[in-house]
Order: sequence, then structure tokens, then C-alpha cells
Amino acid sequence: MEKFTIQKQTFKEATTITATNVKELLIYKTTFSHLSNPGIKIEKSAKVSIIDCVFNETSPGSISVNSVDEVEIINNQFSIDTIEVVELNDFYGSNLYISCNRLHEEAVNLECVTISSALQTVSSATSFPASFFSSLTSASMDVKSERQGS
Repeated sequence: MEKFTIQKQTFKEATTITATNVKELLIYKTTFSHLSNPGIKIEKSAKVSIIDCVFNETSPGSISVNSVDEVEIINNQFSIDTIEVVELNDFYGSNLYISCNRLHEEAVNLECVTISSALQTVSSATSFPASFFSSLTSASMDVKSERQGS
């Protein structure tokens, strides 16, 4: 798959996203109530960007990145420190950019206010309707949402 985008979505249940051999993955302005562990697992990709998202419940290693050339994790809100959430494997000599992320109760740093709007104008992301995710059948991309409890 050339490019996969999740934009302006809300996942109200425990969610697992797995992407393998996706050239570019963008998760933008999306809210996750709970990420499984790993909740987002990306392998063998050229670029992964997670920008302006809210992760309400996360644990160490909730985002797993393996053999990815470029990773951007920018202006997100997490329940624990970003460095604990992201697990990197086979990442030697690659580009890693982690900036302006914060805990839920923290205020936005004034230096970070303009970053999101600048990224938004540069991004050529396409939005998919929620029904797209339920009908997605691809060997390279897997999105799951599970009910908690029961």
C-alpha cells in the first residue's frame, strides 16, 4: 500500500492498528480512548507521522515502530511520557523527530502552538469515512477496535 491516512477519527473502544509494508502512514487529529499493547504497530515502512492526536489510555510500548526510515511524533497528548509510549526497533541511522508532545493535564507550550497549523497546511492528507475502516481488507493494514470489559 502506498499511503494510508487516518484523519479526524474517534476510536471509543480499545484499538489495535497494524501496518506492514505501507510506504507512508499518517495518523492526524485522531482520538483514541484506549490503545492495546502494542496498539499501533508499524513495520517496514518509509515514513510514519502521528500528529495532533489524543491518546487517553496508553502504556509503555503502546506504539511500536520496527524498521521504519522516518518517524514523526508531533503535538500529541498522552497519558504517560511520550518516550515510554514509543518503542523503537531496528531504527539505526533513521530519522526520528519527537516534538511538542505532552501529558493530558499539561498546557500547550507557546513554542508549539504554531507547529500544528504549519503542519496542517503542508499535509496533503485525505480523510476517510468511518465506514472505510470496517470494510478494509488488506494484507498490509489491519485496524481493530474491541469492546472493553464485558
